[in-house]
Amino acid sequence: MMKSIKNSFLIAISFLFIFTLFAYSPKAMLDVNIREDSSNTKTLPKNFRKTSDLSSIENIKYLNLEGLDTLNISGSEQFTEFNLSLLKENIDNNFSIVDIDLREESHGFINGFAISFANSNNSANKGLTHNEVINKENKDLSSIKLGEALIFYNNKDIIPKLVQTEAEVTQSKNLSYFRIPVTDGGLPSEDMVNRFVSFVNELPKNTWLHFHCKAGIGRTTTFMIMYDIMKNYNNVSLNDIIARQVLLANLSTKESIDFFMERRYTFLNDFYNKCKNDKAVKKQPYFYIILVILFMQPYFQ
Repeated sequence: MMKSIKNSFLIAISFLFIFTLFAYSPKAMLDVNIREDSSNTKTLPKNFRKTSDLSSIENIKYLNLEGLDTLNISGSEQFTEFNLSLLKENIDNNFSIVDIDLREESHGFINGFAISFANSNNSANKGLTHNEVINKENKDLSSIKLGEALIFYNNKDIIPKLVQTEAEVTQSKNLSYFRIPVTDGGLPSEDMVNRFVSFVNELPKNTWLHFHCKAGIGRTTTFMIMYDIMKNYNNVSLNDIIARQVLLANLSTKESIDFFMERRYTFLNDFYNKCKNDKAVKKQPYFYIILVILFMQPYFQ
């Protein structure tokens, strides 16, 4: 009798588990949707800036700009196939340009327009390795059916005629491509930091790096700061490096302050000290930098 009750209980639990699996898995899968990130065809990507044009910050006397104008880097939001050519024209043609793709989320291009596979907080690929991100992205893009109407999550529709990865689009414009997956709103893992450092240390001369994420704000500015640190840590303080990259990007006050707050600032401070190979380096007071940014924001908007 007890054995029969036990078996019935196990069967009931099994059915409950299967029901739960089918009830919730599709919901989790449906949380990821295809979205159009940009359809810009005629103007530069938003938040575009380059270190060869310091006209917006060169008159700030208290800001150390040493080494900034020779960094040969730029940043922006996600580009389309169409304004990538315009972006390229705005960078010195004497350089070999490398597209530094910082997006962890699956993304690509449909008919030249930028699209991505995103959940509510844009973290659908969080926890995946570099290779897993690439494989997942290829699988996601290959699921798009050519010739069949597709409605984006943000209510636009398109009939896909051509689906491409970012590597394919950039290389068609004679740009090189390098991927460093970072979660939207997050900081790079130790593996991705090491991947970036190794890449930078092996760069040939006359190379220009263009950094981008989805919006051209958090991940893009973080890596432009990291590159600036690697090249100028001997002569420029961390606070000046952060401030000049934030001001060059023309970020909002809220976005600017985030780079001086504990989580992101601690990461950048640790990276700065690691580059100096001196763990005894102390953090400099940075509240005055926040006040400077708060004061300067109206002039950059």
